[in-house]
This record gives sequence, C-alpha cells and structure tokens, in this order.
Amino acid sequence: ATTSLTDGTSQATTDLTEPTREFLSSTTPGAWFQADGTLNPDHKRTAFVVLNFDNLQEDMAHGNGEYLVSLARLVGVPPHSRDSFLKSAQSQYGYIFEEGQSRPESLRRLISTLHINSYSS
Repeated sequence: ATTSLTDGTSQATTDLTEPTREFLSSTTPGAWFQADGTLNPDHKRTAFVVLNFDNLQEDMAHGNGEYLVSLARLVGVPPHSRDSFLKSAQSQYGYIFEEGQSRPESLRRLISTLHINSYSS
C-alpha cells in the first residue's frame, strides 16, 4: 500500500536494495578479500552481476552488449566460446527473468544458470 508520506518510494527502495542485501548477507565478510587486499575473484564476478543487473538483463534480451561481453570476459569465457556464451545467455532470458519473479530470485538464477563462478580465472 502506498502512503502519502512515502508515495511508493519505500517499495522502490526495497526492490533496488534487496538483491544487494541478500547477496551481502550470504557471504562471510573476510571472504571478500584476498591477503593482498584485492577482491576474491568469485566475489568480483558476483559483485559485477549485482551492480550491473539491469544492464545485463537488457543485454541478455538482445544476446549481446557491453555488459554481457564484459561478464563473459570476467568469468573467463575463452574468446572462441564467447558467441556460444552470448547465445546461451539469451536463450535463458525467459527463465532467468520470468515475469512476476522477484529480483533476488532472478539474480540467483542468473548466477546459477550462467555458471558465473564456475569458469577459471
């Protein structure tokens, strides 16, 4: 329900921050960083997906785009397999971004379906 005080902004804020909150709460803070202070590669990949979620959704709908290509590079997709990765991402769009599905669930599906953390660095 929208109140005159919030005019719906509370729900909009929740929709925006919920995927990040759930992502952050599911990790151990010390696991984010390596001994040299750089981000752990697995967390770097996941952070990229969380922070670029909307752009990745648009790119996946088209089967190409700056963010999806960057994700392919970040997760270690070899250049000769990039086209296959992009086509696979596009073919999974309907499942990942199913209508009526929550953003956190779409985020989970995106990470698990595209095997974001299974490629070697």
